[in-house]
Amino acid sequence: LLDRLLSISEYSILSSSEQNKLMDLQERMERISSYIHENYDHKISLEMIASHEGLSRTYFSHFFKSNFGINFNEYLNKIRSEKARTLLSSSKDNLLNIAYMCGFSDIRTLNTAFVKSYGVLPKDFRKNNKIDNQVFYSDRGSLDILQYYLEKQF
Repeated sequence: LLDRLLSISEYSILSSSEQNKLMDLQERMERISSYIHENYDHKISLEMIASHEGLSRTYFSHFFKSNFGINFNEYLNKIRSEKARTLLSSSKDNLLNIAYMCGFSDIRTLNTAFVKSYGVLPKDFRKNNKIDNQVFYSDRGSLDILQYYLEKQF
């Protein structure tokens, strides 16, 4: 079966130098991604990461686009928007504070990136995803609810 699969599949065996190049590429991509994920809430620029990697701004820009599939600013704004979405769902902080916590310079920048990622303004997202309806029960209250559903089910 394996022999048959190999005969109908396209594959190539990489030389050790090709394997090393791919491993270096993967390590560089992981370093870049980790750096962005760890520092998205600060000012990050293409130039900063290029310098951090020992690359020119132009080369790094092309490298990023060809290996991540989107440009650097789009990637950064997606990461920041994901964090904003989490904060909008789980906190009652105002939009300006959320913008700052996520690395956006102002609410307008947050709005633009958030709409691009999710198709809705952050304030509308929050309105439609309220956390105010959560109820916290005491230990006894939790047991009573569990007991009710167990009795109802059996």
